[in-house]
Amino acid sequence: MGKVCRWYEVCPLKRFYEEGKLEKHWIEYYCKRHFKKCKRYKLAEEGKPHPDNMLPNGKIDKKLGKEVDWMSESRGMDLDLLKEMGYSEKAIEYIRKKVNLGKIEESSASASYQGKCGDIMMIYLDIKNGMIKNAKFRMTGCAGLAASGSALTEMIRGNSLEKAMKIGVEDIVNHLDGGLPRLKYDCAEIAINTLRKAIKRFKK
Repeated sequence: MGKVCRWYEVCPLKRFYEEGKLEKHWIEYYCKRHFKKCKRYKLAEEGKPHPDNMLPNGKIDKKLGKEVDWMSESRGMDLDLLKEMGYSEKAIEYIRKKVNLGKIEESSASASYQGKCGDIMMIYLDIKNGMIKNAKFRMTGCAGLAASGSALTEMIRGNSLEKAMKIGVEDIVNHLDGGLPRLKYDCAEIAINTLRKAIKRFKK
């Protein structure tokens, strides 16, 4: 498959396009509407390497887990685009309200995990008698990870560690009323891997 634009090498959608998971017209549509607000292409224009922890405001965050306002204008994201990409009303609401985004200061367990795409999630768990009483997360990444993190932390509250360990990608998708684009399923995997890492760490 040929290159789509001059900034193709630093485009976060590059992998999905090359694997045939994202059609060319979607990239063209996204670029046409949000090209001027894209922060990643500016780095390429300046000859700088693409950082995996790029934040929506164009700054580099060297500290893990900086909270991001996913509906801010600096993100270049809007509700109509999220809907057209396949996000459900529930997923969009989670993103807009930043459900469970934050940190538990005296958590029972915490862990971070970085996906192949470079997105990072950190989860905090408050555990008592084998039950998850509270859960929050922080992350750097896309709207898909924001929705997945919110969904997962909502799902595990009040559940046992054993039940939480069994949650899969489809469970998160179903919780979001099927409203997670298929090309964002890897975001759900990042959330799940982060949770399992925290639970395993707690059990040691």
